Amino acid sequence: MKKLLKIENLCVSFGGIKALQGVTFDVEEGTITALIGPNGAGKTTVFNCVTGFYKAQSGQLEFEGKSHKVDISKLLGSTFHWQQLFSPKGLKDWLRYNVFGGSHLVAQSGIARTFQNIRLFKDMTVLENLLVAQHQNVSKNVLASLFGLNSFTTKENQALERGLELLEIFSLGEYRDRLAGELSYGMQRRLEIARALCIHPKLICLDEPAAGLNPNETADLSALIMKIRRDFNVTVFVIEHDMSMVMKISDHIVVLDHGKVIARGTPEEVKSNRTVISAYLGEEG
Repeated sequence: MKKLLKIENLCVSFGGIKALQGVTFDVEEGTITALIGPNGAGKTTVFNCVTGFYKAQSGQLEFEGKSHKVDISKLLGSTFHWQQLFSPKGLKDWLRYNVFGGSHLVAQSGIARTFQNIRLFKDMTVLENLLVAQHQNVSKNVLASLFGLNSFTTKENQALERGLELLEIFSLGEYRDRLAGELSYGMQRRLEIARALCIHPKLICLDEPAAGLNPNETADLSALIMKIRRDFNVTVFVIEHDMSMVMKISDHIVVLDHGKVIARGTPEEVKSNRTVISAYLGEEG
């Protein structure tokens, strides 16, 4: 399979704490890849690096973006070299990434994410949450907006149709005009995933999507994640502590412990790995 995301020798430190130590693995296109490990293993730090919220001290993060291969670390800015003064493209790229760079450029390349702690606009309606997520696709021409030109109304209608379509798929259509903060916890999880899909990502990163859900909601979520992979042609990268869910939905599992990859493979291979068992049970290896 084609490697959609390649992580090589990723290292992140916070003061004297080494959160990630030479983390290396791939996420293959079209798969559901789970990142698991005990609390404090470095899972969310990996997600934050992949999605542009942290910049690693060293290592490579290569992503096959919507139009070309992307160096994720480069999108977050780089050190200026005097040779760039003699390269118009080099100077332009440095200015773009250092002045305007950030996680929004990572999202534009085709990576979307959800968060362990739900981050919806709770005082906006359910539908408005999906519309605001599509701001990059809506016309920003002030005159077109002011005079209601076709170029503006067409984009607005497309965003509305996309939002309504996602609400139906996620069984949220009847709640379109309710405030997002009034939804149940499980429905808010669904809405956050739907919002992430608004940008038509190639890779969606789900940070503990089953946290706080009951067994029935978790089962429904598992089916939904597999449906997303199939129907939206999107690769799924998920952090999850619910091992029954992980084993059910994953094609590939990567296990972290103390900032290092200690195992990777199929669910069956990981489930029987003694090093993984020791890490979770606290036994001596």
